[in-house]
Formats: sequence, structure tokens, C-alpha cells
Amino acid sequence: MLRTRVSRDEEGAVLLLAVIFVIVISLVLIGLVSLAGNDLLNTSNLISQQTVQYSASGAANVALENVEYTDLALPANPAQPANCLPASPLAPLAGGPQMWVTCSLGPVTTYGPWNVPGSVAYGPYTRQLYLFACETSAPVCGTAGSRQVLSAVVEIVDDATCTPTSVAGCGAEPPIIESWQSTGS
Repeated sequence: MLRTRVSRDEEGAVLLLAVIFVIVISLVLIGLVSLAGNDLLNTSNLISQQTVQYSASGAANVALENVEYTDLALPANPAQPANCLPASPLAPLAGGPQMWVTCSLGPVTTYGPWNVPGSVAYGPYTRQLYLFACETSAPVCGTAGSRQVLSAVVEIVDDATCTPTSVAGCGAEPPIIESWQSTGS
């Protein structure tokens, strides 16, 4: 009986190595694309969150200016704030969200709700103002359960002539910011 010799070459091994190489490279590329996509999503979310924060800060500044130099009848209960924007809601800029801002005066003492001895010793008459900025409607912004984007406590130093009937001495000094906190969106 004659035996034939079978020669074994390495042609199939090269093909197998090439397939394994392509699979490994594909898995690495899929991981990199996934990470890049996640980073793009994070960047988009951060930009959106910053837009809300900047809108809330701007609306709170407009409300502060409105209260500082005008005679607004604000409640003296921080748990039940009232609208303190000149126009509510504040019109958004460059596609930003609409913002509502509500305010209330701080604790009432012997001077009454208008001129309150301040918790900061910057002048004889100080109004303590609580500000709440929200994307939701004004009647609920600042009340229990509402989601504020920004909350602030500001001292407004008035002259002795500042009264509800004479606002000429109101806002005699720059406002003193006790706290200005972004609380999330």
C-alpha cells in the first residue's frame, strides 16, 4: 500500500489571524465611538443646564432691580412669595427658557414690613428680600414643593426716607447679597 504525503501549509492560519485582528480593532473602535457619543451628550446637557442657570440669574437680577427702587407690596412671609418681575414671565433671550421670579420680605419686626432693622449692620433701615427663580409659573415658584432654579437672600439698604409712599430714599446703597444659590433645574 502506498501512502501519500499530505503537505500542510499555513494559508488558513493567515486568514484566521486577519479575521481576529479585524474583530479586535472593531471592538476597540466601537468603544471609542461610544465614549465620544457620551461626551457629546454630556456637553449638550451642560450647555442646556448653563442656559437655564444664566436665564434664572438674569431674571433674578431684573427682579432685584424692580424691588430695590419701587414700592411693591410684597408679603412678609418667605413661604408665600409674590411675583416681583415688571413683566411675568420674563421673555427669554436667544431661545432660553422663560423665567418667573417671586419675592417676599424677610422677618417683620417693630418697624413693620417695609423698613426692617437689618440682619447686616450696614444701615438703620434694611429690607431683607427672598428671591426665587423658576421655570414653572409664578404662583407656585418659591412655595413648598416647587423646583427653584435659583434662590437668594438679599439685603436692600434704604435711607430713613424710604417708605411705601416715598421711594426716593429706597436702595440708598448697593444691595448686599447674603446668599445666591443655584439649586438645580
